[in-house]
Amino acid sequence: MDSPSVRDLWADRVAAALGELLRRLATESAGGAQRGGEDSTAAGANSLSTYREALASFVPLLEEGRRVSGVGSELPEQTARFALGGASSLIFDEFRAGRGAELEGILPQLVFAVTLPYLGGEAAEAEMRRIQS
Repeated sequence: MDSPSVRDLWADRVAAALGELLRRLATESAGGAQRGGEDSTAAGANSLSTYREALASFVPLLEEGRRVSGVGSELPEQTARFALGGASSLIFDEFRAGRGAELEGILPQLVFAVTLPYLGGEAAEAEMRRIQS
């Protein structure tokens, strides 16, 4: 069996970091709902605030993707921010739909959205499918 490439290891780290973030946000969202009396929108806003704080820590990780992608020099300077903006939108949509406690279910889609600019469509889809299984 071949050992994983630097690119594969990077994609694994991205998936693990996103997974941890989703677990933390889902736990906070579920905790707010269990306390009762707390507006679910407020619980979601608190979790989104946590997400925004964590967002900055993803930029250096995604910038590594620029180096391992093979097309990094062709990518716009703000690629990490674009990718994270898409991820943020997906997370926000889940909160608005009242599914904050179920965020871990969107991990495959988030991995696809975040790795797409760096890996290309086929490889990002393969990462998404790997996580789904």
